[in-house]
Amino acid sequence: MIRFDYDIETFPRETSGYHVPAGTEGTLDVWLNDSRFLHAEGVLLVEFAIFVEVWLRKIREGKTDDLHYASMDFEEEPIFALEYDPDSEVFLPSAIWATGSPVPIPTDDARRASEDYIERLGRELAAEHGVNLSEVLGASIEPNPQK
Repeated sequence: MIRFDYDIETFPRETSGYHVPAGTEGTLDVWLNDSRFLHAEGVLLVEFAIFVEVWLRKIREGKTDDLHYASMDFEEEPIFALEYDPDSEVFLPSAIWATGSPVPIPTDDARRASEDYIERLGRELAAEHGVNLSEVLGASIEPNPQK
């Protein structure tokens, strides 16, 4: 089992354009079973959600692409990754600042945890800041073509 926990510590005053992905910062904890695998501070939580959403779209299409989150704020990487192991058909987590041992994650567990992260973050952003995360993700992943 995998779970993503977070705590928003800073939120931008301006919410247009790329301000929300670049300015929503906090801690990210990744739990594997009941053990904390990663505790990272200063993570751009909406930026992470963008990476997760792109990965989820591929998973929903039946692809087994890796999730590799590297941030514009840190030189070291990956902040967090799920690498697919075709031999055992599971994802293996990794992180530059891992504090725990990796355990294999079934695809369905990784998908559910990722969807849950985006859903919870979206609810909080809407309730606390009036921001529609789905719109932010859509604009970040599929920018409007120039007219």
